[in-house]
Amino acid sequence: MRRNILAILGNLYPEALISHRSAREFAISPKNSLYLTHGYARTVECPGVTVRFMQGSATIEGDKAFFGLRVSQYERAYLENLQPSRSSSQKAKPLEQSAIEEKLDTIIRVNEELESTNEELIVVNRELIDIQDELNDSLSYSDEVIATVREPCMVLNDDLRVQKVNTSNYRKFDVKVEEVEGKHFFEIRKGLWHHDGLKSMMRKVLPEKHKVVDEEITIETKFDGKRMFRFNAREIKRNRESKKLILLEISDITRKKGRRARLSKYRMSALIKNMLNYARLAHHEKLFEPTDFNTVLNDILSDFELLIEQKEAELKISQLPTMEAIPLLVNQLFYNLISNALKFSKEEVSPIISISSRKLSEKGAGENTSLDQTLTYYELLTTTQLERTVTKE
Repeated sequence: MRRNILAILGNLYPEALISHRSAREFAISPKNSLYLTHGYARTVECPGVTVRFMQGSATIEGDKAFFGLRVSQYERAYLENLQPSRSSSQKAKPLEQSAIEEKLDTIIRVNEELESTNEELIVVNRELIDIQDELNDSLSYSDEVIATVREPCMVLNDDLRVQKVNTSNYRKFDVKVEEVEGKHFFEIRKGLWHHDGLKSMMRKVLPEKHKVVDEEITIETKFDGKRMFRFNAREIKRNRESKKLILLEISDITRKKGRRARLSKYRMSALIKNMLNYARLAHHEKLFEPTDFNTVLNDILSDFELLIEQKEAELKISQLPTMEAIPLLVNQLFYNLISNALKFSKEEVSPIISISSRKLSEKGAGENTSLDQTLTYYELLTTTQLERTVTKE
């Protein structure tokens, strides 16, 4: 009966209130008493427990239902336990003062800890909101950068499906959003990019952290015939949890290549003509003419443009003079200098080529008896850094 006393009381005295120390201890007291507030005062002796009814207020909002009875809510229970009693501590309906103080201290401490934890959570939540805002700003900034790039660009996921395409891509290749975004890269534009070499390179970007740098590939198109494209691709660096993405840039360089070829052919024709004139004339002084060394050097650099890009060579060119010279020989001089600098550079080292000039002083000119002292001479200075040492030519 002692074990089921609450269920029995709930059936016999519905809505009676478990109060005073019983509401706080939620157990029979050490003197086997159980305290309830009801419409009248009486004591009921039961096997193993004494039920002490006290006349008092009925249940109020906030008192909890339990087995047909009610239990005083925290605030009411503590007020009940603060009432004075003439009985001994173990028989008294309220708890001892020290027990109440201990429970109140525990409640206060727990509440303070909860408030402190709540404040920390608020701070952490604000930091998370700030981080999210920064991330959104960063993603928005990245999107804006990609959108304003002049060359056609697209963002691919780890499955090589198109996530985002910039305006230049739509305009250059005359495609619509629904024709590109969400599609597999090698399926868009009716499989235009279906090229074995390009496939091999793109599939290495994420697994091997491979970078595609200025790779030129000729692709047969349905309407324009053979076109030459230059590809650049690399992984977009993000946090570890984010899905991996690839930024791909595509440039149609067919026209540029054709223009380079025509210019190169024109310069080669002029060079051959100059060589024939040089061989035909016995008096070479007749071939001297005002020669702009800057123009000659720029033409040579244009011929070597592709190799310079491939070698990632750094050029440091100062302003050069215009003076009487044989253009053919000046052309050959610069051609040999640039050609040798690029040819003998190591694969893993980008060469640094410096070309400048300075006017030869009267003293310097006077030391060379073969020079006409009435003329002005320039000294051509060239240095090429092929490794980590500088060689002078």
